[in-house]
Order: sequence, then C-alpha cells, then structure tokens
Amino acid sequence: MSTRCEIAVCHNDGRIAAKLYRHCDGYPKVVKPDLVQGITKAHRLLKKSIGHFDAETLAALLIVQSQDNRGLPGIVPCQNTHGDLAYRYRVTIVDDFTVELEESDCGHLATIQLPA
Repeated sequence: MSTRCEIAVCHNDGRIAAKLYRHCDGYPKVVKPDLVQGITKAHRLLKKSIGHFDAETLAALLIVQSQDNRGLPGIVPCQNTHGDLAYRYRVTIVDDFTVELEESDCGHLATIQLPA
C-alpha cells in the first residue's frame, strides 16, 4: 500500500503557490530529508541563475528533482486534494534564506536556513 502525501508550497504570507502530490513514501522520515535536500539545491540554483527565490519556481524544481532513473517524477502537480492522503506538508518561504517545513499532524518539522 502506498503512503500518499500532499505538499503545499507557500509564499511568506501563507498563500499556496502550488500543491504537489507524492504517491509513495509520504512518511515524514522520508519526505523531510527529500524536501530539505531539494529546497537547498533549488535555492542554490535559483540564487545563481535568476537571483531570487520564489514559491512557484521552487515547486517546479522539486518536481524536476524528484525524477527517478527512468525520468518519471515522484512528485507531480495537483489541483484537487486526494481523499486518501496520509500526510499533508506545508513548505513556506519565509524570506530568501529561511524556509519552514510543517506537517498537519506532526506540526513543525524543520526550519531550513539557507546560505547567503
């Protein structure tokens, strides 16, 4: 049985910029390190290329980074909330160097401090 989850990527005012769906391995012990690594990598890329860090582009890069060795994404965009989600995550860009990661039942999971 798959452990499904939803990831809301939010602006610093709390508005949802993008909702993502992960069909497998939605447990916090798997998703948290994946998101921390993906957010850190995306931040480094965005700061070098376009000079700023925004929620929409972060969501797109998380999808690209989730591709397996066949090129299939492990995270996809979603518009509707699935009825059988095990976990709901919220990634909030606080500022250009801070991202908050929360899960609806577990609460705060991490504050990610990104390099300048």
